[in-house]
Amino acid sequence: MVAQNSDKLIGHQLDQYHIEQLLTQRKSSALYLARDVRSENEVLLEVAKQSVKENQTFADAFQHNMALVQTLGHPNIARVLQISQSGGKRPFAVIENQSITTLADKLADWARENNTLPVIKALELVRHLAATLSIAHRSGLIHHDLRPGNIFLREDNTPIFVDLGVPHVPEVIEQKWEIGQNNIIDYTAPEQQEGREITPRSNIYSLGVILYELLAGHPPKLPATSWDIFDRDATPKEVPLEEARVGLTSETYRLVRNCLWRQEWSRYDNATELINALDAAIAAERALPKVLPVTTSTRRWLPIAIPVVIVLIILAIFLNSGNDPNDVEANTIVQATTVVPTATSTATATATTAPTRTPVPVLIPPTLTPTPELVIELLEPLPGSEFAQGDTITFDWRWPVELSPGQQFAIYLFSSTQVTLVETVKEPILGFNYRARIPVSELNASEATVDWQVVLETVATGNSIFESERRPLTLQLEPPTPTVTPTPSITPTTDCVISPPPGWVLYTIKSGDSLFNLAISGGSSLDFVLKVNCLPPDPVLSVGQKVYIPKPPATDTPTPAPVPPTATPGRSGGGGGGDKPPTPPP
Repeated sequence: MVAQNSDKLIGHQLDQYHIEQLLTQRKSSALYLARDVRSENEVLLEVAKQSVKENQTFADAFQHNMALVQTLGHPNIARVLQISQSGGKRPFAVIENQSITTLADKLADWARENNTLPVIKALELVRHLAATLSIAHRSGLIHHDLRPGNIFLREDNTPIFVDLGVPHVPEVIEQKWEIGQNNIIDYTAPEQQEGREITPRSNIYSLGVILYELLAGHPPKLPATSWDIFDRDATPKEVPLEEARVGLTSETYRLVRNCLWRQEWSRYDNATELINALDAAIAAERALPKVLPVTTSTRRWLPIAIPVVIVLIILAIFLNSGNDPNDVEANTIVQATTVVPTATSTATATATTAPTRTPVPVLIPPTLTPTPELVIELLEPLPGSEFAQGDTITFDWRWPVELSPGQQFAIYLFSSTQVTLVETVKEPILGFNYRARIPVSELNASEATVDWQVVLETVATGNSIFESERRPLTLQLEPPTPTVTPTPSITPTTDCVISPPPGWVLYTIKSGDSLFNLAISGGSSLDFVLKVNCLPPDPVLSVGQKVYIPKPPATDTPTPAPVPPTATPGRSGGGGGGDKPPTPPP
């Protein structure tokens, strides 16, 4: 039950944030544009509709998820600046405001213009979304309602998620399919519509619907006849993308189809598999020859060709008329002697006038066969990505042509004092896509912020042929090795500060406790509990050690039944006397 109408918050203030505009209304929360009255900066407020007292489970999940978002630090995920509660104990999160518009607004603009995003741009946009969700999924975060209205875009059209911390609330969504109507398939996965818990594959389904819409100009539709709508288990089938948008590669069609299976197990297992399929589709689309129709080209140049032909004919007549008298006389004699009223001479005379149609092919513009632009296109990691010790960095890039013999790619790291060769690559992983995976520990970086660059060079001399742009990335450097032998009780390192999320409690380890069970019982994960307490992956805990854990759910403790007092034998020696009842306290 909703505590109150969230629109009533407009004009009010939570902490130092003055609420100015409602952006998105959800069943469990609402997203507002607000202004920090202290700094005058605009921020976003995600406010739960129910208080902690009204829905303890949702409030705990809201604060837990927002705390997880704070740990991600990804450029395509808006930073959570603060997690708090209103005076009525309603949880809310303060989120940085980078967004300009939503993907839904962009799609509406393109529809009004009867336009669609170029195929490769559409694939690259969905790849950005999948790469971001891959990081979120590994942290235990699954987007609660993935649709264009919840995907924000910056000015450069790069996507950004602002609502990853909103928990999913299971509910049954009824869909009514009517024969002969223009039925549109929703972005929510079938299992989500049935009220079941969502998984990473649920987000993959939603990405498939979004990609379908980007390529076709509309979401997937159902066929208009009853023969095709329902299969044997009465689940709807969308019109294939092959019918909605022709001319794409088989890799692109297969990619969309494998996202939209109604059974979860038929889709891609995870976002990484989806990214690989997107890379294959992008490479295939880049290699697809783009040939313009001949009829269109002919029509385009016909208005130019006709005047040019006329000019050529006039010029030829003018040149003939400019001959000297002897030439004219000779020409007259030839004409007089050759013009004979026979079938042969008539055919010859007719044939000599035909070449006036031949200049048209000469006018075909040479730009019909475009030359690919030679640019090393960096894909991953994105600018500003952060990596910790123990992580492996995946460097991805594209080069539109095959390497010549004696050429290779080299990855370089640039710090303020040195340039380091990290890796060389000679073979693509697929098509024109190249990849190198390098552990952070092998980079031997001396600075936290470095730039990386891919260079096409000669193998023999290392001379540079083409260079990519430079991209920054941040590394968490290895802390100095302590000189004192650590005790079995793990202490946090100097670069880690124990910072429990709101609602967590300090717990004393007892004999038989399992940190994994303590994390799960509180609705969290072992990895996050370790991170909050600055503990290593395999900690050695001792009885009596104190750690922060999510507050476990309250359990009803039965009230013990009163125990009857034990009878005490009487002290008097009178025969037959029973035990005396205990004297009640005064």
